[in-house]
Amino acid sequence: MSKSGRQVLVAGGGIGGLAAALAIARQGFEVKVLEQSAQIGEIGAGIQLGPNAFSAFDALGVGERARARAVYIDNLIMMDAVDETLVASVPVQEAFRTRFGNPYAVIHRAVLPVCEALMQFGAGHYAAATSGLLQSRHLVQRCGGSRAQCDLLHLTLLEAARRSGQQALAQSLVTERLALRPRSRLNRRLQSRVGAAPAATATPRVAPQRPSGSRPPARRPGPRVGPPPRVRGARPTAARRPRA
Repeated sequence: MSKSGRQVLVAGGGIGGLAAALAIARQGFEVKVLEQSAQIGEIGAGIQLGPNAFSAFDALGVGERARARAVYIDNLIMMDAVDETLVASVPVQEAFRTRFGNPYAVIHRAVLPVCEALMQFGAGHYAAATSGLLQSRHLVQRCGGSRAQCDLLHLTLLEAARRSGQQALAQSLVTERLALRPRSRLNRRLQSRVGAAPAATATPRVAPQRPSGSRPPARRPGPRVGPPPRVRGARPTAARRPRA
C-alpha cells in the first residue's frame, strides 16, 4: 500500500516521467507510469550530462550506475553551423570537475538498457536480461551498431530466454533467424537445440515430365495482334476534298 493510501500516476515514460516516478517512489509512494507506446521507439541522439545531471542522479540513487556507463570528454566544443568555425571551447577536465563537484559526460539513449541487460546476464539474472534485450534489440543498429554486434546481442537474448525457461520465446527467436537465413548451419544447430519449428519456405514448381520419344503438344494459334493485313493490288486512296 502507498504512503498516502493512493496510487500516484505519472503520464509519460520519457526521461522526465521516469525520473519523477523514481523520485516519488523513493519517498514511499506507490507509482504507476502510463506510457502509450508498447516499447521504446525513436531513441533520438545522445544525451549531454552536466554536473547538475549527476547531482540529480545521486539524489535518485543511480549516480554510480550512470557514471559507470558515461563517456567522459576533455573539451566541450561549439561550432558554427554555417561556416564551421570554432565558436567556443570549454575544457571540462580535472579542474572543471573539481570546481563543480561532478564531471561533464555524454551517453547514448540506447546504451543504458543494453548495458544493464548485459550486466544482468553476466550476473545470472536471465529473466531480467531477456526483458532488457528484448526491448532494445532493434535499437542497436540505429545507434551505430554493426550487423555482427546486432547478431551477437540477438544470440545473447536467445540464450537468456533459454536459460530463464522461456522456451516459447526462444523458439520464436530461432524461427525468426531461420526465416532470414534458412541455410545457416548455426541457425540449424540452434533449431535442434531449442526445438523450433522450421521456417515456412515456398515450394518450387516442377514442370511435368513427358515420356521419352513423345512430341510436345502443338500450339494453338492465338489472336493476331497488329494492323490488319493488306490486300495485294489495293492502293490506299487519299480522301478527296469537296469542291467549293
